[in-house]
Amino acid sequence: MNIAFDALCVFFLFSGMPEKAVTGVAVATICTRFIELGCCIIHSITRGDVRFHLPVRDKMARHLRKDFLKYTIPVQANYIVWCGALTATMTIIGHVSADMVASNSIASVVKDLAIVLCGGISSGALCLLGNIWATVIRRWL
Repeated sequence: MNIAFDALCVFFLFSGMPEKAVTGVAVATICTRFIELGCCIIHSITRGDVRFHLPVRDKMARHLRKDFLKYTIPVQANYIVWCGALTATMTIIGHVSADMVASNSIASVVKDLAIVLCGGISSGALCLLGNIWATVIRRWL
């Protein structure tokens, strides 16, 4: 649906007007997401296994919210500080020279590839360990 709306905006409604086409694609994506949300809610209400209902305020919800805020506020503060540090670093590198910007771009691509490689290896190792532990637990029980 999103691809169809995007194609409609780019090729038919705003052909030859790239600025308006970009805005149209953004609006089409938002409209598609709202339609998807409506379809999910309708499916949940009519025949889904997971039922849609409005949240109920009870003692457990307050307790969970308190724990959620207790653990997430420090993490979010860390990410905000980290974001500010990265922004300051990029600003400093941008003011040094064009060579510095180019070398930083190459280094960041290499770093991202290394992160993806390490994440893939660790995910594979996690699957193997999970299978080993499942076998051990089955034998034990």
